[in-house]
Amino acid sequence: MHALKDTRINYKQQKEAFVTGHTGQPVKEVIKLVAVIFVCILSFMFVAKDEKSSHFFAAALQSWHFGQNYGFFHFLIEYGLYYVIPLLFSTILSSYLEHMILGFLFSVPILWFCTLFCKKNKNSNDNTKKSFRYTLKGIRDTKDTGMKSYVSTLRGTIMLISCLSILAVDFKIFPRKHAKVETWGISLMDLGVGFFVFSFGVVTIKNIKNKYSSKVSFIKKMKISLKQSYMFFVIGFIRILIIKICDYPEHVSEYGVHWNFFFTLGVLSLSLVFIEFLHQYLKSYIFIIILLSICNELLIRLPHVLAYILNAPRTNLISANREGIFSLIGYLIIYLSGIDTGKYLFYENKSSKKNNSINQYKVILKIFSLFVFYSVISYYFTFYGKHPISRRLTNLPYVYLISACSLGCLVCQMLIEILFFGSSAKYIDIVPLMLHYVNKNGLIIFLIGNLITGLINSSINTLEVGNVAGFLIMIIYGIILCGVAFIIDIKEWKFKF
Repeated sequence: MHALKDTRINYKQQKEAFVTGHTGQPVKEVIKLVAVIFVCILSFMFVAKDEKSSHFFAAALQSWHFGQNYGFFHFLIEYGLYYVIPLLFSTILSSYLEHMILGFLFSVPILWFCTLFCKKNKNSNDNTKKSFRYTLKGIRDTKDTGMKSYVSTLRGTIMLISCLSILAVDFKIFPRKHAKVETWGISLMDLGVGFFVFSFGVVTIKNIKNKYSSKVSFIKKMKISLKQSYMFFVIGFIRILIIKICDYPEHVSEYGVHWNFFFTLGVLSLSLVFIEFLHQYLKSYIFIIILLSICNELLIRLPHVLAYILNAPRTNLISANREGIFSLIGYLIIYLSGIDTGKYLFYENKSSKKNNSINQYKVILKIFSLFVFYSVISYYFTFYGKHPISRRLTNLPYVYLISACSLGCLVCQMLIEILFFGSSAKYIDIVPLMLHYVNKNGLIIFLIGNLITGLINSSINTLEVGNVAGFLIMIIYGIILCGVAFIIDIKEWKFKF
């Protein structure tokens, strides 16, 4: 009995050591990895979503006698593009990025020419294609009101990569340079956390416009805010209980002893009522961002505050969770940046169909201007600031890097969609169905991803799992997540957060 307990303690210590003490990688390397993933995904998306390429895939299916399973084949294509490729780049092929870039650059035009060659099969494949497309349209048309294709694609991709990373980091196949940094530095996972918060803010603007108007009383706004945030706190407390009861390995310096990311999301959601109170007087989210940035920087510049966050003994509830508590200001800035971006995307892009194209370019120009603004500030704080970049502190170098990268990805997504699909393309013709479902049920998928990660870590010693077995586990894990996203929407299950 004692031997079993000692083994369990030893495993816990090994696991905690495996995910702590990392220094990340240079900023340019992280950005390059994100850029490569997006470029490859989007490049293949253009081929896969083009009307001509649908005939190519249909022709391929007919040659394999799988015409009745065309829907499943389409799922495999999307799963390969949006999950397997990021998995490959962040694990097995992480040391061969340059070679893979060249490979993709050569393969995209080859695949494009294949689609042109297979155009001859258009008439013979129309029936297969239509039966599939119209079935999906019947599901999607009633559910995408108010959605933006570039937002859904970006948020769906971020969600899948985030879920991928939270499991992959426990396996040796996942390079330690991609794991969350201990204090100073940046990594792929650090960037993913920030992207998640930013994208959360982008879609929050719709809640603000619908439920937090100036005509609504402060008390009613507070009730709405509590109703929207309480579930995050419930999940956070349940997570604490499970971790403590199961003696699950913890990365304490990430958020603290009891704090976790669900509490952060809950506080951000709860803060809406106070954000809108300030917004009524300042009339601009940028002003609030600047005020919070000044407060954040002044606080971290105080030597005793910095020493407290990094080194204080965990003697009470505040000091035990100091990382999670003090990082709230930084995450709130990122959240506000997303809200400010969402304002332009959802509410300053309304015009008649006649001026739709011009209006879209105006929105892109505004988002690009924000990208330049955040990039300049990010560059200054990263290279001339007092402290290096730090997710643990969510200091200004980290906050503005996240905002700049998020806006950069968004601008690229918008430009590419217009370039390949035009300004009048429909949502259902652009957004991959898998990403639509993952985006729509994002928080549920994220929760399930956390649960599966916990079950896997409790069932097997991931440190002893080989690369091939680890890769296969993550492939199955991804299929489960995407499958659940499909089932939730098809069955029309409703979950409120």
